[in-house]
Amino acid sequence: MLSLLTYDKNTLTDTELSVIEQIIQNPVLFTSKTITELSKAYYVSESTITRMAKHLGFKNIKELQMHIYERLNFLNKNYETNETMNLKDIANNMRVYYSYSIHETIDNIDLEVLDRIINDIVIKKRIFAFGIGASFLACRVLHSNLNMIGYNCYTTENIHSLMVTLSNAEPDDLIIIFSKSGKTNEVVNIINLANKLNIDVSLVTNNPNIDQLYKIKHKILFEVHAKENERFPALSSKIVQILISDIIFRSLLKIHPNLENKINAANAITEDYNQSANKNKDSFN
Repeated sequence: MLSLLTYDKNTLTDTELSVIEQIIQNPVLFTSKTITELSKAYYVSESTITRMAKHLGFKNIKELQMHIYERLNFLNKNYETNETMNLKDIANNMRVYYSYSIHETIDNIDLEVLDRIINDIVIKKRIFAFGIGASFLACRVLHSNLNMIGYNCYTTENIHSLMVTLSNAEPDDLIIIFSKSGKTNEVVNIINLANKLNIDVSLVTNNPNIDQLYKIKHKILFEVHAKENERFPALSSKIVQILISDIIFRSLLKIHPNLENKINAANAITEDYNQSANKNKDSFN
């Protein structure tokens, strides 16, 4: 979820963390009560609340309350959905889901892990991209972009086809899997096969605990709106997975600026084709 507070757990005591959890669970209570009332509600001393506010970077409790109040208003204004079937509300809900997922993913993405994935793409012999349904869209984007700049990338959403292909894979190959849950039978089977063949696995997922189930070299998390989890599992998840594919691609271009020349060459070929097609069309008119 979009956070009311940003903080480092390592700089806070267990008691302070407990208070923060209660603030997040009921921000209205926190912003509407005095410090004396809050100390009774949280079963801590007033000095504990004051220290917590300062550890979070605020001068005093009032400043922290104002921050929470303003942040709460911002979230309610920009990320509130409406369950009517009015066309305007439906369009607004789509905006909420998409903007939420994009903003939260960008704010929380592990750049160090992402950098390691990019470095692996550079040094690996072949890249295999796998996803099913909406997740396959991100695979297609990654496949198209990587092949355009000279990388050897193969993609499919057919598990049987991929398993046959992986049987000839080598340890210097890399498989990148896009999956919201990371727990479908297809994903489980592919990861287990990759582990058996000693092929490195990178997983782009919404499941933060997935690496407890498998041997995964890289895990990149993306975010989705809570209501989307309940009702629309393939809305913003597909957009944000494509976003991650595009980030990987643009990062590769920054590492190797000469790759821009390959893109320009591909664009030139496409432009020549379009012009030729238009001329042929005109000749028949």
